[in-house]
Formats: sequence, structure tokens, C-alpha cells
Amino acid sequence: MFRKTTEGNFKPAEGGWTFIAPYPRLVFRPSVYIITDAQKAELVERLVRAQWGWLGFLVLVGPAFAWVQMVVSRWLSSGPLSDGPGGWLLPFAIGAVLGTLIVFPFFILIHWAIKPVLSTATRIGPATRSQAVRQAIEANSVKTLIALLVLMSVSLALNVYMFLAGPGPKVPLLILIAVVALVGAGLLATLLKKLKALQELR
Repeated sequence: MFRKTTEGNFKPAEGGWTFIAPYPRLVFRPSVYIITDAQKAELVERLVRAQWGWLGFLVLVGPAFAWVQMVVSRWLSSGPLSDGPGGWLLPFAIGAVLGTLIVFPFFILIHWAIKPVLSTATRIGPATRSQAVRQAIEANSVKTLIALLVLMSVSLALNVYMFLAGPGPKVPLLILIAVVALVGAGLLATLLKKLKALQELR
């Protein structure tokens, strides 16, 4: 499931493969490394196991976090803060905290996976965060990008409908619509780039 996308993060180069990763940092300041075939094979195995580990964590704690968010949102919607900005701001903040608690273990698992290999690899130099994000997106296949784009489109349509028809607060929906639209635009640009590259190879 994760192997093909993981292997897409490695680009062939003189002396082996280039790989962009936030090491030795946990999240920020990614670097470009040159690795051998053996190091690439080990990294792929370790990264695939880390992603399966995070998926298992998500399956275990995701429903509990969603339940907490739902209970808090319902309590606030009928409480004394329901008429003010706290009626949407506090649930939005709690959702951001819960989302961070879900996402942060992913970065920890990835860091543990790459540390033993990249600690002995050759660092070429720094990479920008945009390069790291672009590498992660471009590593996906055309089918995966299409599936993600469909999900983003459905999510955008639902949020726009809720914004236009729903009686609730509009500000969080506007923020969510903007984020989903930006992510969708990035996925669409990457998909078009991949399709153009495939057409040029024919």
C-alpha cells in the first residue's frame, strides 16, 4: 500500500539516490541526502513499517478523538458561549489540538525510521520546505492523485453547501474551504504535470 509512494520519494543521481528528509530535525529544515542502493532499500522498508504503525495508531485513537470533538461541539453549541465567537472558536481550537496529537506521532515515527540510515548517509545540503512537500506529493501515482483530488472535490462541495445552507457559524467553514481549495489546487497542478510527462514519454 505504501511501498510505491515511498519509493517515489527517491530520485536517481550520480552515486546513488537523492532523498529529502527533515533530518536531523524532527519536522523543519529538511536536507538533501545522497544514499546508496542498500540504504534506499533499508529506508523503504523502515518507512513502510512506520506508515503502517501510524495507520494502526490512527485506527485506534481516531474514533476517540472524533467523539471528544463531537461532544465538546454539541456542549458548546447549546451552552452560554453558543451566541458569541466562542461557539465556533473554541471547538475549532480543540479540533486543531486533537489534529496535532494525531499528526505529530507520524513525524516521530518517520524520524525514528530514517535516523539509523541517514545518520551515516552523505548530506548534500539544505532543502526548502516547498521542495519537501513537492517531493511528497509528486511521489504519488496518477491513480492516487486522482483519488485524492476526488476526495478534495467532494469535501469542498460539502463545505460550500454547508456554508450556503447551514445556520451555523461561517468563519470556520470559510477557513476550511480555503484550505481544501489550496490543497486541491496543488494536487491538480501535480496531476497535470505528471500527465504531461507521461504524454511526452509516448
